[in-house]
Amino acid sequence: NTTGTAVLGESDAGNGVVGQAHSPANAVAGVKGSHDGANGGIGVHGSQSGSGWGGWFTSASGIGVNANGGTGVGVNAGGLTAVVATGSNISGSFGVRASGHVAVSAVGSPDGDGVLTSGGNTGLLASGGQIGVSASGPTAVLAQGSAIGVHGVTPSTAANAWGVFGEVNSSSP
Repeated sequence: NTTGTAVLGESDAGNGVVGQAHSPANAVAGVKGSHDGANGGIGVHGSQSGSGWGGWFTSASGIGVNANGGTGVGVNAGGLTAVVATGSNISGSFGVRASGHVAVSAVGSPDGDGVLTSGGNTGLLASGGQIGVSASGPTAVLAQGSAIGVHGVTPSTAANAWGVFGEVNSSSP
């Protein structure tokens, strides 16, 4: 269709459009959307007018949502709370698991938090080849724990190794 909508599904009581694939091959989609324009566009758009979900994705044992931005951004989220991630209570599960040169980048508003964690045994667990957590701001890292606020461990036996390292760069305390 070169002039408008190729497929339209409407329903007052159920699903507007349903797609189903039974192929055992990888990367076969029940519903696939693509946009071949060079200047932006949206491959698949979901919206909801009330307080429901614009999109709902599930997988019994795979990945519910897989996002790859190529040289751009894989996932971009905004809102009063941009991202909420909850892992299961099974040992070894994660609410957020990220890897990359910069695995997670979070910027809070001047009166908000960039990353806020709560619950569980560990609020934030980070490891990196060079830096696990990099933070800047008037208060770069604020840690409160009922037993330990900050716990740093290094497996290094080097004389200059530190579990937690702090430095003051001012002429007055």
